[in-house]
Amino acid sequence: MRLIKSGVSGSIIAEQVKQSGQTYNLSVNDLLYLKENGAQESTIAALMATSAGAPAAPAAAPSELTFDDLVFVKTGFWNKNRKGSLVMNGDTLAWKDSSDPKENFTFQTTGLEKVWLTCDARSSGNFCYQINFKIVQGDRYRFRDIHRESGSNAAVLKLMEALRTYFPRMTFGTPSVDD
Repeated sequence: MRLIKSGVSGSIIAEQVKQSGQTYNLSVNDLLYLKENGAQESTIAALMATSAGAPAAPAAAPSELTFDDLVFVKTGFWNKNRKGSLVMNGDTLAWKDSSDPKENFTFQTTGLEKVWLTCDARSSGNFCYQINFKIVQGDRYRFRDIHRESGSNAAVLKLMEALRTYFPRMTFGTPSVDD
């Protein structure tokens, strides 16, 4: 009610309700109170959408989930691609290099601007073999399926599925297609 009385628009209040993740089970008296005090329909609808019929909250990220069979794709003339694993631990993704621990690094999922796949165009459908991460105002990381040449992309698809499951609010970009 303080937001309504202060003049904040109904659409902004509705968006804040959606982002809060809180559940509001409104009674008939609550609805009457809101309407009598100037709440817009969009605000009331947003509050009602959080009740029992609303979508479930995303699953909590696992304490540790490892994605093997990946290659960290390095750019530049002298850089060599590195084999290893990507480990999801809560909101953290950690690269574990299989041959040199000095090459390990970590980044936060909360710092990701976008995640997308790179695919080959094929007559049977796109074959997505690489997952890309763009850090907000920072680096890009690319991880390729180690078995791409033999026609497998299971590691990359498993990683993307886990990200979509545990971080549904993350920004997922359209796959880029190599012709």
